[in-house]
Amino acid sequence: EIMNALIWAIKNINDQMYSNNIKIKVAAFFRKDVFDFVAGANTAKIVSGNTISLEWVTDSMDKKKYPLYQFMNIRYLNCLEAHGISKLNHDIMEIFPKTMKSGNEPIDTWAWILNLTTYKPRDVVQMLKEFKNKCTNGESIISETIMWESQTNYSKYLLKEFKNELYGFQDEDLVNEVFKNISEMGRKWVEYSYLKAIINRCAVKADRILEEDDIKSLINSLYEVGALGIKIANDYEYWYYRRNMKAYDKIEGSKFKLHIGLWKALSIW
Repeated sequence: EIMNALIWAIKNINDQMYSNNIKIKVAAFFRKDVFDFVAGANTAKIVSGNTISLEWVTDSMDKKKYPLYQFMNIRYLNCLEAHGISKLNHDIMEIFPKTMKSGNEPIDTWAWILNLTTYKPRDVVQMLKEFKNKCTNGESIISETIMWESQTNYSKYLLKEFKNELYGFQDEDLVNEVFKNISEMGRKWVEYSYLKAIINRCAVKADRILEEDDIKSLINSLYEVGALGIKIANDYEYWYYRRNMKAYDKIEGSKFKLHIGLWKALSIW
């Protein structure tokens, strides 16, 4: 109801602007999953043809071709300009090492950063803030050490973000218990039965009784906010923020993995 009212208010303001030849447009920005809750045929008529979807990723194998990279690069160049430095021939990756250690193989630094996020600007911006906070000696280049040391605070931020996104959609006490115990998954892909057992133990601690559908609903919510990835039998792994694949009817028989960005906050690393 609140979102519907907001959309109608914006329509009325824009109508008045147009009638008075005032060349200003008022816009509202919604997360897609939140916007999907906007109901009502009349509201649908207003937003149809008057909305633009901002996509931060594409199907490109080169992650530096993502709109998200272009957006962050523009922010970096504007920052340089604000400090009296020409924007010509500069790129945000010039302040980072070219690669980061990831297991036995080096990984492109931009890909490493994205892997710890949900591919959203606010996640990347928060990570950059954490890097900046660790630069206490006038560094002009962000070292691999600084990037790793920043992960504790960044991971706590990401954990809070996931909890906030689940608020109102899942039982808060149950969610808190799940995040206290979900580290049992470790770094590996686990079977549905394994994850289900963790959730059932959390339900007991939260004094909740869960049916099978309740468990699947919670797992689906964890997947859709980005806390879990899903690997479907005889198929690829999926992360909702990379590709909005619906997974509710595929939960049983699939495997699940905890987002790597949470590992520090949950003491897995």
